[in-house]
Amino acid sequence: LYYVIIGEIILSIICLFINTYYTKKYIKYGLYEQLYDLRYVIIIATFSGLISYLFCYYFISNLLVSLIVGIGLTSILYVMLQYLLNKNFVIEVRDVLFSFKSL
Repeated sequence: LYYVIIGEIILSIICLFINTYYTKKYIKYGLYEQLYDLRYVIIIATFSGLISYLFCYYFISNLLVSLIVGIGLTSILYVMLQYLLNKNFVIEVRDVLFSFKSL
C-alpha cells in the first residue's frame, strides 16, 4: 500500500508538469503563474486544515465527532480567513454562484 501511494504521488507530479506545459505553451499561463495566483487559497487552506487537525487530534477522542467537528471547523475557518485576507476571491465566488441561480 505504501508503494501505491508513493507511485500515485509521483504520477500526479508528472501529470502536473505535463498539463501545465500545454497551458504555458498555448495560453502563456504556466505552473508558476498558476501557483502564484492561488497562493492565498493554498496558504489559507493549509492553515485552516492544520488548525482543525490539531484541535480534533488533541481535544476529541471519538472518531465520528472528530470527523464532523473537523469538517465544520475547517469550513468555517477557511471561509472566515478567505473573507478577511482575500475579499476579492469571496466576492468573485459569490457573484459566480448568484449568476448560476439567476439562470
